[in-house]
Amino acid sequence: MPQVAAYFAAEYLAAEIAWAAVETFTLDIVGFQAVSAASTFAIAAGTSQLLARNASSLAEQVRGQQINFRSSTAARQMIYGRYLVGGPIVFAKAGNIHFDGVRQSAGPGDNAYLHLVIVLADHALDAIESVYFGDEVVSLADTSLGGMVTAGRYAQRARVRYALAGGTAYPELIEESSGAWTQSHRLTGIASLYARLQFDPSIYSGIPTLRALVRGKKVFDPRTGLTSFSSNPALCIRDYLMSPYGLGASADEIDEPSFIAAANLCDEPVQAASVSQVRYALNGVVSSETPPREVLGSMLSSCGGQLIFTDGRYRLKAARFEVPSRVIDADDLRGALSVQTRVPRRELFNRVSGVIADAQTLYTPTEYPAVSSEHFRALDGGDELGLKLDLGFTTDRLMAQRLAKMALMRARQAITVALPCKPRCMNVAVGDVVSLSLDALGWHLKPFRVMGWGMTPEMGVDLQLQEDAPSSYAWDANDAIDDAPDSSLSLLGSMAAPENLQVQSTSAIQPDGTTLSSAQLSWSAIGSALIAGYEVHYQLSDASTWQIAQTTGHAIMLSGVFLASSTYRFKVRGLFGHGARQRPGPFSALVAAVIAKDLTPPQAPTALSALGGHGSIALRWSNPPDADLLAIDVYESTSDDRAGALPIARVAANTLTRAGLPASATRYYWIRALDDSGNVGPWAQSAGVGATTLPALVNGKDGLNGINGTNGTNGINGTNGADGQPGRDGQDGQPGRDGVDGQPGRDGFDGRPGRDGIDGAPGPRGSVTIAQPIEGSAWSNTQAHAAIVSAGYGTPVNRDIVTLYNAAGAFSETRFYDQGSWLALTSYINGNLLVSGTLSASKLSAGSILSSTAGTEVSINGPDGTDQSAIRIRKT
Repeated sequence: MPQVAAYFAAEYLAAEIAWAAVETFTLDIVGFQAVSAASTFAIAAGTSQLLARNASSLAEQVRGQQINFRSSTAARQMIYGRYLVGGPIVFAKAGNIHFDGVRQSAGPGDNAYLHLVIVLADHALDAIESVYFGDEVVSLADTSLGGMVTAGRYAQRARVRYALAGGTAYPELIEESSGAWTQSHRLTGIASLYARLQFDPSIYSGIPTLRALVRGKKVFDPRTGLTSFSSNPALCIRDYLMSPYGLGASADEIDEPSFIAAANLCDEPVQAASVSQVRYALNGVVSSETPPREVLGSMLSSCGGQLIFTDGRYRLKAARFEVPSRVIDADDLRGALSVQTRVPRRELFNRVSGVIADAQTLYTPTEYPAVSSEHFRALDGGDELGLKLDLGFTTDRLMAQRLAKMALMRARQAITVALPCKPRCMNVAVGDVVSLSLDALGWHLKPFRVMGWGMTPEMGVDLQLQEDAPSSYAWDANDAIDDAPDSSLSLLGSMAAPENLQVQSTSAIQPDGTTLSSAQLSWSAIGSALIAGYEVHYQLSDASTWQIAQTTGHAIMLSGVFLASSTYRFKVRGLFGHGARQRPGPFSALVAAVIAKDLTPPQAPTALSALGGHGSIALRWSNPPDADLLAIDVYESTSDDRAGALPIARVAANTLTRAGLPASATRYYWIRALDDSGNVGPWAQSAGVGATTLPALVNGKDGLNGINGTNGTNGINGTNGADGQPGRDGQDGQPGRDGVDGQPGRDGFDGRPGRDGIDGAPGPRGSVTIAQPIEGSAWSNTQAHAAIVSAGYGTPVNRDIVTLYNAAGAFSETRFYDQGSWLALTSYINGNLLVSGTLSASKLSAGSILSSTAGTEVSINGPDGTDQSAIRIRKT
């Protein structure tokens, strides 16, 4: 948990700031809580000045909100709840023109009419219930369509019109102001009041103060998602936090769950005297010139609230006793603690009084009945010590008394503790209530409220705690005080023991689904106005010490402190009076009970279905809604007989795929739920839900051979590949046989013919023979080379033959290309040429003579042409 910026923490009634280790800023505003609490955990700077300022200025502030005045620099005001307000006069003009809806005409005399426009609020209002001329109400029901008053003292002598949100100029004022008020004067987004007064000395002795009883700003309610009128303090504070005139907080900076909880608490009904009212309400005016911290302090006073900025969000807590969120004992401490058990006398008080804008007296500043305690006065040496506590946003006397009593009782919770804790306490937050169990101080589960939080460089956590008790928040209808001043709360009276103590073993399911053995206790309430709460004692039947819990009601649920299937003893007694001298009453009769473990089974799963696949069956179902659901047990059988089913899985899900099954296998399934306590629920169904896996996959039959495709046309013969490199006139290799056409590939499984094979890369070109006419009569290597190129064969290669001839010049010469030279054919015969006829010996230089036909005879003649020998060549 990061360090807490205890931005605004009005613990009870004024703008108290909770102590915290803050690096960036600290505030100097505290309320009466700082007066009554030790300075070790409350920021005390500016306390006395603030209280003095509040005490002396609230009455003036209320009066200033209900007057009319001329100003071009007046502060803007926002109205929350139901309140009586005046406002600045933004337009005033006298004249004698009036408009009867058809025509303009002169009035009864010069300047007979006075036109006034008064701004009520810098926002839209929910409603204007009535208008007051001075202290006299002018019912809006007694006005004509044009706003003319038709009944009462001001009949036909006043016109009243109003706009809840502006946007349209007053048409009558446009007609009668001689152009001073135009269509452009729309006051968009502003609530205003327009009055035209007709002079009559028998009615008006001067210009009356114009005020309106209004239902103020509409605020957003996160519980419903609606924006509507409300006087709920939590909703109004939330709105001001997000207002540009407030802190301008974004929605991400609001801890909605805390505001929802506070709003629900504020709406709870409370019996006060003979009437029932909501626990807390906020009604009042916010001025844009008042610093936001002062505004929030005053707003928080309406609900005894605590506003904390932590983890980047604002959290709100309205005043109430909270069940401790955790227990801190000696094992949680990392060092010595500091305890202060008394409040300095200068910070003590035994009487609370103050001023409110009382709705019963037309919202005039009025002192609410003071609340005092003779018991506390006796503890203070018989001296009356008073606290002046003005409540700027409370308009009901009974509600003011309840808040004053909380101030008085809370101030007497004198014990404060500076607690150095280990990092395990890091999740404790300012505003939380914790229980301290420290045997050295005799504390067992004693409740304390966290007022400060800080982190040390060694990752320790320093907590500042103040004693807390249910009696500080308790209220009884008999506590209501009449209007007689200086009434006090007496602690005298008899103390009775609770009766009809009942103990029922049960289970408490936690948010994480775990189940705790619990006991539900109830008893008959003690019929005494002095009862502040109850103290429950319980122990194992063979234990020597008692455990203690407190509550303000006459019932309590105890969870997480019992050994299952064990016998415990219980007794309860009342707590009478308040503060340090609170006295316990006699115990009730002792009751023994066995605290059993949770025996309630979970509900059955529903909608089980099974779907077969290849070697598997997929199961799906809907889990029961039980919060302590642990898992689902799945059973399987080869027949629809649950007696023979075997467990195959335990899953914390709502699906399962049963794999590893043979093909065409049928299986049946049953499921049931299991909870955290080991309780097994009923079967989801009596008959098994069956499914069959799919048959095994087999290869399909080969398709019929496709019809042979037509033979492709013969490809173009590639140019002859280059001869194998001859040695020097090596023996010509036999020309390769034409390759046998490959067998057509077998039809594939799909019956389609195989693809054509990839054509082989073309070999080098073979030799060519070119005849080229020329102009000259002599051989030219250049012309021979050009003849090859111009014929499209590129650079000459070995064995290319070119004949250059000139028909006219009777010239013709043939040469062949070899190793970069053009050689005469008389040198030797190219072994790759087909030779027929007679081959003279002079033309044979080396090599072998091959014949393609066995038995062929070759004659070799000498240079003179005579037959020298005959060689018979046979095929081997």
